[in-house]
Amino acid sequence: MDKRIQLLVRHIVYLLFISLHFPLLSQTSKIDSLKAVLIDTPFDTSTVQVVDILAGEYLGVNYDSAIHYGHKTMEYARKYSVPIDQTSAWYNLGKAYLQKEKLDSAAKYAHLYLASQRKSGDKNGERKALTILGEIEGALGNYSQELLHFTEALAIASELQDTLALSLLSYNIALVHYYNEDNDLAVSKALESLDFSKSINDIKGALYATKLLGILYRNNHQYDQAEDIFRETLLTAEKANDPTMLGEINNSMGVLLINIHNDSAIFFLEKAAEIWRGTGNVYQYLISELNIGAYYRRVKGDNQKAISQYQKVLNQIGHNHEGNESIRTQTYLNLTKAYTLENDCGSAIAYGSKAFDLVKNDGYTRQLWDASDYLYQAFQRCKVYDSALFYHEKLMAVKDTIFSEEKTRAIEDMLEKYESEKKEEAIKLLNAEKEAQELRIISRNYLITGTILGLILLIALAVLINRQSTARQKRNLVLSDKNFQIEQQKEQIETLLMEKRHRTSNDWLRIEGSIFDGKHQGYSDQEILENVTRQISTIKDIHELLDTRDNKVSVLELFDLLLAVVDKKVVIDKEIITVQLAPYILTKLGLILNELLTNANKYAFVNHPNPNLIVKFYQQEHYFHLHVEDNGEGAANQESTRSTGQGMKLIALFLQEDLNGNFKIDTENGYLFHGKFPKPKA
Repeated sequence: MDKRIQLLVRHIVYLLFISLHFPLLSQTSKIDSLKAVLIDTPFDTSTVQVVDILAGEYLGVNYDSAIHYGHKTMEYARKYSVPIDQTSAWYNLGKAYLQKEKLDSAAKYAHLYLASQRKSGDKNGERKALTILGEIEGALGNYSQELLHFTEALAIASELQDTLALSLLSYNIALVHYYNEDNDLAVSKALESLDFSKSINDIKGALYATKLLGILYRNNHQYDQAEDIFRETLLTAEKANDPTMLGEINNSMGVLLINIHNDSAIFFLEKAAEIWRGTGNVYQYLISELNIGAYYRRVKGDNQKAISQYQKVLNQIGHNHEGNESIRTQTYLNLTKAYTLENDCGSAIAYGSKAFDLVKNDGYTRQLWDASDYLYQAFQRCKVYDSALFYHEKLMAVKDTIFSEEKTRAIEDMLEKYESEKKEEAIKLLNAEKEAQELRIISRNYLITGTILGLILLIALAVLINRQSTARQKRNLVLSDKNFQIEQQKEQIETLLMEKRHRTSNDWLRIEGSIFDGKHQGYSDQEILENVTRQISTIKDIHELLDTRDNKVSVLELFDLLLAVVDKKVVIDKEIITVQLAPYILTKLGLILNELLTNANKYAFVNHPNPNLIVKFYQQEHYFHLHVEDNGEGAANQESTRSTGQGMKLIALFLQEDLNGNFKIDTENGYLFHGKFPKPKA
């Protein structure tokens, strides 16, 4: 295919693909709204943003306006130091200049945009820049660079997991391979594009990928596969109500059926022409009309009807109509072929010469080939042999140009084949040794494989045993921990029971001693009974308190319990620290305080108008202090009774002998008891 035609067709296909994925919804109203905003916007950084958006909107409408606003964006961005909008302007300018086919300017801004995106680490921006550069290289005919840029962009899209970009780039790469006539790679990439489009339910992308696959299968002469693909795509396009795709698929189906001489081709070609006429796409409409002429010539064998169709195309192009030179050239070539088959030498040579004049200086390699070939055939049929020889030489020169690379590759293949044949004998001589070596290698591989499998089994067994051992150790550890907890609880219970037995034993010994001492001192049975009863009641209360709190009782709780039985008329002033002491100490303190409270009730507050009681328990250095004081009257009487009675002897016994402490009594103003004992070691 001629290079310029390739570029033109690729450009149209690419624009169609882009327009389907990024539809312009009410762009005119958007642009009008933005212009209105621009009028009301203060001339500052806001202006830069509005102008930048305008440049982007004009990309799909008017490339000159897009370029104008792109340069305005750069101007304002520099003025107000807005680097982001300047970067955006580079992208818009690169796209706009590409569409205007000003490729040097397009490349300049695309490279600026690429550098800025790489510097900022914006991977998506880098992908967009590489895509533009690929399009520019394609327009310049630098297919290797085009493929390189698209491949780099594809890698970034894969990293970003941008499925839409993956579909578009795979399609672009497939087109590059298609125009380089590498159908196998083109099919592979078209299938990738199709898969990506289907994964995101992109019907438009899937349609274009499927249509390209049909063309590739047709070019590979896989006509059945191509027809199946085209029919499937046609149904999808009809459901999507996509006139552009319907036109292309009908035209492609028609061309396919021409190749297999199927009369149904005319139905699809006329349908395509009708669709393109309705959409106003002149270029595609003329292509369909040309294909209808090919149908009459190749399928029906009706050269006159084909000539009439080609003349119709020329009339539609018009003598002064610009922009359809490639179609005009192809029409001249088709007329040359048809007139030659009809033996109309004059008309054949006239149209062949027109085609040759159009392409001889433009580098249209494929069309120059056809023009030279058709003129050679026309002059030969008309027996103008000198002219036939001239165009035959032209044809050979064109063929030499086209096939030079293929010839080079063919020569290299022949040389390689020659070198291979020279080495064939040596290779045969080495075959026996090679076979023996292969047997040795196979045996060694079996040995290595067996060893590896054995090691894998041993490792798996070791891992299994280790896991079982680890699980057993964990279970034993859990069981050991539970046993330890049980033993601790058992020891705690035994300690509590021992403490309770010891405490109870000591208490009963003290009660027994109190009874014996009362007898020895000559107290009456009634006095002894009252004293013992009081002690038992106090011990009972203390034991109940200790039992309900698991022996964790503070001095404050104990004293509050004992002070609760004091007459409500007595004003109690207490200062008691919150400290936990051993049960036996608490028991002694309880008995001591109980005796002091009993004496106060008995001696101090009888007929007293304002009874007052002070109780303090505090720590000073390494001693605990108990201070009990009342404002009772009758100091002399109190001294003789409260200081020498049986209760006071019990207090002395508990404090001095049991707690290793001492005490003093002051009866000058009421009654004051102050005792202290050392803080027990932890």
